[in-house]
Amino acid sequence: MTISGGKYICYNGDFINAADKIISPNNRSFRYGDALFESIRACGTEAQFLDLHLNRLKHSMQWLKMTIPAYFTSENLSLLITKLLNKNRIFGGARIRLTVIRNPGGLYAPEDNTVSFVLESETLESDHYSLNPHGLIIDLYTEMPKPVYRLSSVKSTSALFHVLAGIYKTENKLDDCILVNTKGHLVESISSNIFILREGHVFTPGTEEGCLPGIMRQVIISCFRTNNQKFSDNIPLMVSDLLSADEVFFTNAIAGIRWVGAFRKKRYYRDFSQKLIQQLNQKAFGQQ
Repeated sequence: MTISGGKYICYNGDFINAADKIISPNNRSFRYGDALFESIRACGTEAQFLDLHLNRLKHSMQWLKMTIPAYFTSENLSLLITKLLNKNRIFGGARIRLTVIRNPGGLYAPEDNTVSFVLESETLESDHYSLNPHGLIIDLYTEMPKPVYRLSSVKSTSALFHVLAGIYKTENKLDDCILVNTKGHLVESISSNIFILREGHVFTPGTEEGCLPGIMRQVIISCFRTNNQKFSDNIPLMVSDLLSADEVFFTNAIAGIRWVGAFRKKRYYRDFSQKLIQQLNQKAFGQQ
């Protein structure tokens, strides 16, 4: 099994050809989904919001009883990311995937809790965040509700709920779809957190609803607080909230903000999303 991406990857600090086989059949991510990952945006060989990504990763590693290596610091990872992007000659926008895998050994019970890591890079079309020109067409994915428990907030390589939602999206010719939890409340989209604007007030599902604590979600919430934007993340959201919303938008670390154009027969504006992505670019890159 090989890991694809740029010409080079970084494996435990060493830079090797991406075509080299580094995953064996006893790999614990392959066997049990015993791994975590972070999708990080970079621009000009510099990772964006790396401290937030690393804090979330370490928090999840502690909860999963993985040993956190001493070299897992923002400074060290930033240097490795910069070296990887330089080796792959990516100097604009880039997607970085950092995967942390518990080392082989044992069956369900691991022999130890040490980890290995892989850094991959991929070129993005734009070096800054840009709003999608056409609004997303979305619907709900309700065939398999997402359970609400501690693992719901862990970004692991075991992502079958999102895989099945992705298949549903493709089969139904949608751009994305929203997962619901076992209470029927809105949770998140396939790869993003969801925000709803109604009468000047922004709402997003709380982590107690089972959504991932997205990095871009944190960044956008901090923008709201800076701008004194009316905002709530403690109110369960239902289908009726989608139908009464003025705008709906998704956020993730790679795309930034994507606006939703339609949910079934409901149509949405994008004025708020347009202004918000300008604020995001200013915060991330100092761009207007």
